[in-house]
Amino acid sequence: MASKKMIFSVITGMEERFPYYAAGVGLDYEQEAITRPQGHPEFQWIQCRSGKGELFLGESCYTVEAGQGMLLFPEEPHSYHAIDGEWRVDWIIFHGQGVADFFTRVMGMKRSGVWYVSSLTKIIEKITELYFAIQHGASAAHTCSSLTYEVLLDIMALTSKNERSSFDIRFRKIELVTRFINENYSRPLPLDELAAIAGITPQYLCVLFKKFTSLTVSDYINLTRIRKSKELLLGNETMLVREAARLSGYNDESYFCAMFRKYEKMTPLEFCGRYREA
Repeated sequence: MASKKMIFSVITGMEERFPYYAAGVGLDYEQEAITRPQGHPEFQWIQCRSGKGELFLGESCYTVEAGQGMLLFPEEPHSYHAIDGEWRVDWIIFHGQGVADFFTRVMGMKRSGVWYVSSLTKIIEKITELYFAIQHGASAAHTCSSLTYEVLLDIMALTSKNERSSFDIRFRKIELVTRFINENYSRPLPLDELAAIAGITPQYLCVLFKKFTSLTVSDYINLTRIRKSKELLLGNETMLVREAARLSGYNDESYFCAMFRKYEKMTPLEFCGRYREA
């Protein structure tokens, strides 16, 4: 008998106010055959843990196995079933007014399809948290909404249409941005410009950058500028703080000092006093 580890949310007026919410979650679920001539009313993500299945979209047939997931758009006819035995998956049904915009505008997806996943485990961890949070009902509504959004971000950061680009191409995009920052730290670096260099949206850049560097784009820029300012201050004993600030990309000396203290736990003058004497 198939394992049916799943839970569905009770969507009340409170839940309807959230832009992102999970209408249902399946965890390590033995997937049965499904046929929906009219499609599903909401967006659904299904990723394969083990086994193998087939997805039919119109006249096209796709194999879905471990390391892959399928995103189903609302009201698109589809069917899917296991191939050669047990097909275990994790799934989430998305609810909320922000979901369609996230998939179509932020991620640029236009229709249902199959994607490669570079880290099933990361998405599974979030879906597992969500599965248990839903059990607490309305008292965990904010948590459920937050976790749903995190699942969306992970899907955006960890999936691609091409197996190798699931990691390699994303890494190269971030490399392009970090190289550009390192070469242009002394001038303004708006997020839109950095995203254009990588060929992705600003929102997507922020997610990928955090995944690959463990830093926000803003933190990376500031750390690069502070590192350069330290080189300038130590390389020229007569250099004033305001000049080091300007040359490292800060037009406001007070802001520079605040950022220096944030990352170095001391002021620029304290830094000079400590290390110029060494």
